[in-house]
Amino acid sequence: MFRFAIILLTLITSISFAQPTLLFTTPEPNDSVTFYWSYYYRTNPMEYRLVRDAANLQIMSSMYSLTPAHTISKQTGEIFFSSMSDMTGDGISECVFRNVIDSRQTYRIVNPVTGTTYFNLSDPNYTYSSIFATDLDHDGSIEICVYRRLTSSTNYNYQYVFYRTQGSSPNPAPEPIGDLLPVDPVLMQNYPNPFNSETVIRYDLPSAQTATLMIFDVMGRVINSIALPAEQPGMHEYRWNGRAGNGGVVASGTYYYQLATSKGLTTKQMIVVK
Repeated sequence: MFRFAIILLTLITSISFAQPTLLFTTPEPNDSVTFYWSYYYRTNPMEYRLVRDAANLQIMSSMYSLTPAHTISKQTGEIFFSSMSDMTGDGISECVFRNVIDSRQTYRIVNPVTGTTYFNLSDPNYTYSSIFATDLDHDGSIEICVYRRLTSSTNYNYQYVFYRTQGSSPNPAPEPIGDLLPVDPVLMQNYPNPFNSETVIRYDLPSAQTATLMIFDVMGRVINSIALPAEQPGMHEYRWNGRAGNGGVVASGTYYYQLATSKGLTTKQMIVVK
C-alpha cells in the first residue's frame, strides 16, 4: 500500500498542465481613462461594453476589440450603472446611468444604439434606488421596478413603483401600474412584538389621505390617539414609544392598535413586556 501511494504521488507530480495563453490586454489606465468591462445579450451578435473615459460609454462589437460600435455621451455626474432587459423590442438591451443631484439619486435609461433617452427617473420630489427590469406578469412585455422615497420625508419610508414599458415608440414614457397599490389601507403587524420601549407600526395607503392611529387596552379604553400627517400613497410607518396620551408609560399587557381612515378601521394586537 505504501509503495502504491508513492507511485501515485510520483504520477501526479509528473503531470504537466497547459499554461494559459494571453488573449488580450487593454492599454494602461491613467487619470482620464478607466476600463470597466461588461457584456449584455442581444439577438445576434453579442455586444460588449467598455467604459473608457469620464465622458462616454463605448460599446464594442467583439470581445477583444477597442473599436467602438456605439458611443453614448454621459451627462454631467453620471456613471454607468448596469444593462437592463430589452424594453423596446429591438433585440438590444438598454443601458442604465445613475446620477446624484442635490443628494437625490436618479436613473436614466438609454437606447445604446441611438443614444436617445428612453426613460428618466428624475422627479425632484423623489430619490430612487434598486432599479431592475423584468416581465412581472408574464405578458411578454417588460416592467421597470424601482424603489422611491419622498425627498421631504424624514422617516425614510420607501415604496416600490412599477412601470409598464410601451415598446419602441419615440421616447415613450413608461406608465405607472397604479393597480399594484392596495385598494384599501393595509395595517401591518408591529415589530418588534412583544416589545419593551418602542415598536414600529407600518401601514400602506392606496391614496393621499390623513389617518388616525389609536391604541386600546384589553378593556377597549383608548390609551392614545395619534393624528398621522397627510401622506402620499405607499408604505409609511409610525414609531410608538409605549406611552399613553397623558405621557405615562403603559404597563405590561396586551394592547390593540387601530388605523382609522376614510375607508374604515383596521385593528391588530400587540404585547408590551416590561
